[in-house]
Amino acid sequence: MGAAAQMDPLDDLERRIQRAMEAVAKLRAERDEARAQLDSLNAECAAWKTQATEAEGAAAKLRSENERLREEVSQLRAERSEVRGRIERLLGQLESLGASL
Repeated sequence: MGAAAQMDPLDDLERRIQRAMEAVAKLRAERDEARAQLDSLNAECAAWKTQATEAEGAAAKLRSENERLREEVSQLRAERSEVRGRIERLLGQLESLGASL
């Protein structure tokens, strides 16, 4: 009975060590999976940052183009106003010529 009694604590210790080894293996696998997910998320984040930077650049170009077009429209309106004034003066001169004939 003495030898069997001594084996039981050794068997118990062996089982506990085996469970500890299994737990360590499981934790390592979970750690590796978490690292892989982190790497994937970091790559995705970097891609989003790149897209955001590109979008900001495109938006800046569009703002610049918008400002240029606003200035051009303003110039064209001023030219139109000037042409309209010239035409009105010419029409007035034509009317005064027609009235004097």
